[in-house]
Amino acid sequence: MWRGMRIVDVQECGGMALGIGMSHKIADASTIINFVNDWAAVARDQYVPSPEFVAENIFPQVDLPLFPEAVPEKSDCVAKRFVFDATKIAALKALVVDKVQNPTRVEVVAAFFYSCAISALRLTSGSSSNPTVLTQSVNLRTRMFRRKDQWPVIFQECLQESMVEFSRSNLVMYKCTSWCRFPIYEVDFGWGKPIWITVPSCTTKDCFILIDTKNGEEIEAYMNLEKQQLDVFERDEELLAFASLNPSI
Repeated sequence: MWRGMRIVDVQECGGMALGIGMSHKIADASTIINFVNDWAAVARDQYVPSPEFVAENIFPQVDLPLFPEAVPEKSDCVAKRFVFDATKIAALKALVVDKVQNPTRVEVVAAFFYSCAISALRLTSGSSSNPTVLTQSVNLRTRMFRRKDQWPVIFQECLQESMVEFSRSNLVMYKCTSWCRFPIYEVDFGWGKPIWITVPSCTTKDCFILIDTKNGEEIEAYMNLEKQQLDVFERDEELLAFASLNPSI
Protein backbone atom coordinates (compact mmCIF):
# COMPACT_ATOMS: atom_id res chain seq x y z
CA MET A 1 0.00 0.00 0.00
CA TRP A 2 1.17 3.55 -0.70
CA ARG A 3 2.81 5.45 2.15
CA GLY A 4 1.09 8.71 1.34
CA MET A 5 -0.83 10.10 -1.60
CA ARG A 6 -2.75 13.28 -2.43
CA ILE A 7 -4.96 13.72 -5.48
CA VAL A 8 -6.57 17.04 -6.43
CA ASP A 9 -9.24 17.16 -9.13
CA VAL A 10 -10.62 20.56 -10.20
CA GLN A 11 -14.05 20.35 -11.84
CA GLU A 12 -15.32 22.53 -14.70
CA CYS A 13 -18.04 23.88 -12.40
CA GLY A 14 -15.39 25.28 -10.06
CA GLY A 15 -15.65 22.56 -7.46
CA MET A 16 -12.68 20.64 -6.18
CA ALA A 17 -12.18 17.06 -5.03
CA LEU A 18 -9.30 16.18 -2.72
CA GLY A 19 -8.32 12.56 -2.19
CA ILE A 20 -5.90 11.40 0.49
CA GLY A 21 -4.44 7.95 1.01
CA MET A 22 -2.06 6.73 3.67
CA SER A 23 -0.74 3.33 4.72
CA HIS A 24 -2.50 1.84 7.72
CA LYS A 25 0.96 1.01 9.07
CA ILE A 26 1.50 4.75 9.53
CA ALA A 27 -1.91 6.02 10.56
CA ASP A 28 -5.43 4.98 11.42
CA ALA A 29 -8.59 6.97 10.68
CA SER A 30 -8.26 9.15 13.79
CA THR A 31 -4.66 10.03 12.97
CA ILE A 32 -5.40 10.81 9.32
CA ILE A 33 -8.35 13.05 10.19
CA ASN A 34 -6.31 14.94 12.80
CA PHE A 35 -3.46 15.28 10.31
CA VAL A 36 -5.70 16.69 7.58
CA ASN A 37 -7.35 19.14 10.00
CA ASP A 38 -3.92 20.36 11.14
CA TRP A 39 -2.74 20.56 7.53
CA ALA A 40 -5.77 22.70 6.67
CA ALA A 41 -5.17 24.92 9.71
CA VAL A 42 -1.54 25.51 8.65
CA ALA A 43 -2.79 26.39 5.14
CA ARG A 44 -4.91 29.13 6.78
CA ASP A 45 -1.86 30.39 8.72
CA GLN A 46 -3.21 29.17 12.04
CA TYR A 47 -0.96 27.99 14.82
CA VAL A 48 -0.81 24.24 15.23
CA PRO A 49 1.27 22.80 18.10
CA SER A 50 3.94 20.36 16.99
CA PRO A 51 3.26 16.73 17.95
CA GLU A 52 5.58 14.93 20.33
CA PHE A 53 7.00 11.77 18.83
CA VAL A 54 7.49 9.86 22.07
CA ALA A 55 5.95 6.52 21.17
CA GLU A 56 9.30 4.73 21.36
CA ASN A 57 9.66 5.87 24.97
CA ILE A 58 6.19 4.64 25.91
CA PHE A 59 6.41 1.43 23.88
CA PRO A 60 10.13 0.60 23.66
CA GLN A 61 11.22 -1.72 20.88
CA VAL A 62 11.62 -5.35 21.83
CA ASP A 63 13.12 -8.31 20.04
CA LEU A 64 10.01 -10.06 18.76
CA PRO A 65 10.04 -13.06 16.43
CA LEU A 66 9.16 -12.36 12.81
CA PHE A 67 5.92 -13.70 11.43
CA PRO A 68 4.58 -13.91 7.87
CA GLU A 69 2.81 -10.87 6.49
CA ALA A 70 -0.97 -11.15 6.60
CA VAL A 71 -2.26 -11.20 3.02
CA PRO A 72 -5.96 -10.35 2.60
CA GLU A 73 -8.01 -13.09 1.01
CA LYS A 74 -8.92 -12.18 -2.56
CA SER A 75 -12.57 -12.49 -3.46
CA ASP A 76 -15.18 -11.11 -5.83
CA CYS A 77 -16.24 -8.24 -3.58
CA VAL A 78 -18.56 -5.34 -4.32
CA ALA A 79 -19.32 -2.29 -2.17
CA LYS A 80 -22.61 -0.43 -1.93
CA ARG A 81 -23.57 2.77 -0.12
CA PHE A 82 -26.64 3.04 2.09
CA VAL A 83 -27.88 6.08 4.03
CA PHE A 84 -29.82 5.98 7.29
CA ASP A 85 -31.62 9.25 8.01
CA ALA A 86 -32.24 10.53 11.53
CA THR A 87 -35.86 9.33 11.71
CA LYS A 88 -34.93 5.78 10.69
CA ILE A 89 -32.09 5.67 13.21
CA ALA A 90 -34.53 6.79 15.90
CA ALA A 91 -36.90 4.01 14.79
CA LEU A 92 -34.11 1.43 15.10
CA LYS A 93 -33.36 2.68 18.61
CA ALA A 94 -37.03 2.34 19.53
CA LEU A 95 -36.98 -1.32 18.49
CA VAL A 96 -34.29 -2.21 21.04
CA VAL A 97 -34.77 0.35 23.80
CA ASP A 98 -36.39 -2.30 26.03
CA LYS A 99 -33.38 -4.60 25.67
CA VAL A 100 -30.45 -2.17 25.46
CA GLN A 101 -29.96 0.83 27.72
CA ASN A 102 -29.30 4.05 25.80
CA PRO A 103 -28.23 2.48 22.49
CA THR A 104 -26.07 4.73 20.32
CA ARG A 105 -26.56 5.57 16.66
CA VAL A 106 -23.56 3.46 15.69
CA GLU A 107 -24.66 0.50 17.81
CA VAL A 108 -28.13 0.22 16.29
CA VAL A 109 -27.00 0.78 12.69
CA ALA A 110 -24.07 -1.65 13.01
CA ALA A 111 -26.23 -4.33 14.65
CA PHE A 112 -28.96 -3.92 12.03
CA PHE A 113 -26.47 -4.04 9.15
CA TYR A 114 -24.90 -7.14 10.68
CA SER A 115 -28.30 -8.83 10.98
CA CYS A 116 -29.09 -8.14 7.32
CA ALA A 117 -25.67 -9.46 6.29
CA ILE A 118 -26.33 -12.71 8.16
CA SER A 119 -29.66 -13.07 6.37
CA ALA A 120 -27.92 -12.66 3.00
CA LEU A 121 -25.31 -15.23 4.03
CA ARG A 122 -27.96 -17.77 5.03
CA LEU A 123 -29.89 -17.33 1.78
CA THR A 124 -26.86 -17.63 -0.50
CA SER A 125 -25.12 -20.47 1.34
CA GLY A 126 -28.24 -22.51 1.98
CA SER A 127 -27.00 -23.19 5.49
CA SER A 128 -27.86 -21.72 8.87
CA SER A 129 -25.24 -23.60 10.87
CA ASN A 130 -22.14 -21.44 10.34
CA PRO A 131 -21.49 -19.26 13.40
CA THR A 132 -20.86 -15.55 12.85
CA VAL A 133 -19.31 -12.76 14.86
CA LEU A 134 -19.15 -8.98 14.49
CA THR A 135 -15.96 -7.16 15.40
CA GLN A 136 -15.74 -3.39 15.71
CA SER A 137 -12.64 -1.23 15.64
CA VAL A 138 -12.61 1.42 18.37
CA ASN A 139 -10.49 4.43 19.17
CA LEU A 140 -8.73 3.56 22.43
CA ARG A 141 -7.21 7.03 22.83
CA THR A 142 -10.28 8.36 24.63
CA ARG A 143 -10.67 5.23 26.73
CA MET A 144 -7.16 4.43 27.96
CA PHE A 145 -7.34 6.84 30.90
CA ARG A 146 -10.30 5.10 32.47
CA ARG A 147 -9.40 2.41 35.02
CA LYS A 148 -5.89 2.42 33.58
CA ASP A 149 -4.60 0.21 36.39
CA GLN A 150 -6.94 -2.57 35.21
CA TRP A 151 -6.23 -2.28 31.48
CA PRO A 152 -3.53 -5.00 31.31
CA VAL A 153 -5.84 -7.57 32.93
CA ILE A 154 -8.84 -6.54 30.80
CA PHE A 155 -6.78 -6.66 27.62
CA GLN A 156 -5.35 -10.10 28.41
CA GLU A 157 -8.77 -11.55 29.21
CA CYS A 158 -10.28 -10.16 26.00
CA LEU A 159 -7.36 -11.45 23.95
CA GLN A 160 -7.64 -14.96 25.37
CA GLU A 161 -11.39 -15.04 24.82
CA SER A 162 -11.01 -13.76 21.25
CA MET A 163 -8.35 -16.33 20.36
CA VAL A 164 -10.65 -19.15 21.44
CA GLU A 165 -13.65 -17.67 19.67
CA PHE A 166 -11.89 -16.82 16.40
CA SER A 167 -10.01 -20.12 16.12
CA ARG A 168 -13.08 -21.96 14.86
CA SER A 169 -12.53 -22.80 11.19
CA ASN A 170 -16.14 -22.31 10.13
CA LEU A 171 -16.54 -18.91 11.77
CA VAL A 172 -17.69 -16.07 9.49
CA MET A 173 -16.31 -12.78 10.79
CA TYR A 174 -17.85 -9.42 9.93
CA LYS A 175 -15.82 -6.29 10.55
CA CYS A 176 -17.20 -2.83 11.31
CA THR A 177 -15.32 0.45 11.39
CA SER A 178 -17.01 3.69 12.44
CA TRP A 179 -15.80 7.17 11.52
CA CYS A 180 -18.82 8.76 13.17
CA ARG A 181 -18.23 11.78 15.43
CA PHE A 182 -14.77 12.37 13.96
CA PRO A 183 -14.38 16.03 12.83
CA ILE A 184 -14.11 15.12 9.16
CA TYR A 185 -16.41 17.91 7.99
CA GLU A 186 -14.40 20.55 9.89
CA VAL A 187 -11.52 20.44 7.39
CA ASP A 188 -11.11 23.87 5.76
CA PHE A 189 -8.12 24.74 3.58
CA GLY A 190 -9.43 28.26 3.07
CA TRP A 191 -12.05 27.67 0.42
CA GLY A 192 -14.78 26.36 2.72
CA LYS A 193 -15.69 23.12 4.43
CA PRO A 194 -16.39 19.99 2.34
CA ILE A 195 -19.85 19.19 1.02
CA TRP A 196 -19.35 15.44 0.99
CA ILE A 197 -16.71 13.07 2.32
CA THR A 198 -16.58 9.43 1.35
CA VAL A 199 -14.26 6.46 1.69
CA PRO A 200 -12.77 4.26 -1.03
CA SER A 201 -14.07 0.79 -1.71
CA CYS A 202 -12.70 -1.68 0.81
CA THR A 203 -10.92 -4.77 -0.52
CA THR A 204 -11.74 -6.83 2.56
CA LYS A 205 -14.88 -8.91 2.30
CA ASP A 206 -17.55 -8.95 5.00
CA CYS A 207 -16.57 -5.45 6.06
CA PHE A 208 -18.58 -2.26 6.46
CA ILE A 209 -17.75 1.34 7.31
CA LEU A 210 -20.01 3.90 8.99
CA ILE A 211 -19.50 7.61 8.45
CA ASP A 212 -21.51 10.73 9.34
CA THR A 213 -23.23 12.84 6.72
CA LYS A 214 -22.56 16.58 6.69
CA ASN A 215 -25.45 17.41 9.03
CA GLY A 216 -24.12 14.96 11.61
CA GLU A 217 -27.52 13.33 12.13
CA GLU A 218 -27.52 10.74 9.35
CA ILE A 219 -25.15 7.83 8.78
CA GLU A 220 -23.71 6.59 5.51
CA ALA A 221 -22.92 2.89 5.59
CA TYR A 222 -20.68 1.19 3.03
CA MET A 223 -21.12 -2.58 2.89
CA ASN A 224 -18.51 -4.76 1.21
CA LEU A 225 -19.60 -8.33 0.45
CA GLU A 226 -19.06 -10.98 -2.16
CA LYS A 227 -21.16 -10.09 -5.19
CA GLN A 228 -23.64 -12.92 -4.80
CA GLN A 229 -24.33 -11.99 -1.19
CA LEU A 230 -24.51 -8.27 -1.90
CA ASP A 231 -27.07 -8.86 -4.66
CA VAL A 232 -29.30 -10.44 -2.00
CA PHE A 233 -28.33 -7.93 0.70
CA GLU A 234 -29.30 -4.84 -1.31
CA ARG A 235 -32.77 -6.27 -2.04
CA ASP A 236 -33.55 -7.02 1.60
CA GLU A 237 -36.97 -5.42 2.19
CA GLU A 238 -36.32 -4.94 5.90
CA LEU A 239 -33.05 -3.16 5.13
CA LEU A 240 -34.66 -0.90 2.53
CA ALA A 241 -37.38 0.02 5.03
CA PHE A 242 -34.73 1.77 7.12
CA ALA A 243 -32.00 2.73 4.63
CA SER A 244 -31.82 4.31 1.17
CA LEU A 245 -29.60 2.70 -1.44
CA ASN A 246 -27.09 5.21 -2.84
CA PRO A 247 -29.28 8.35 -2.74
CA SER A 248 -28.07 11.60 -4.31
CA ILE A 249 -25.81 13.81 -2.22
